[in-house]
Amino acid sequence: MLLVEPRASRVGAAIHMAGMFFPLGIVWLDPEGGVVHTCLARPWRVYWPPASARFTLEASPAILERVQAGDRLEFQDEAAA
Repeated sequence: MLLVEPRASRVGAAIHMAGMFFPLGIVWLDPEGGVVHTCLARPWRVYWPPASARFTLEASPAILERVQAGDRLEFQDEAAA
């Protein structure tokens, strides 16, 4: 799931894992798609990036094996392709 904030911020990009019973791989991105931080989010905790982010990608923990801070990601709307 890709969460989009109106503007980049640390607080706005924070996530909580309340009610979750399994971990997620989290990737925070700046407005240009640059990865500012990644983490393994465990249930019943709160997480926020160390730098401002506009996008939060919630995925399987396996994503953390392929993406790291400093990478640049691009998303394409398949419906428009």
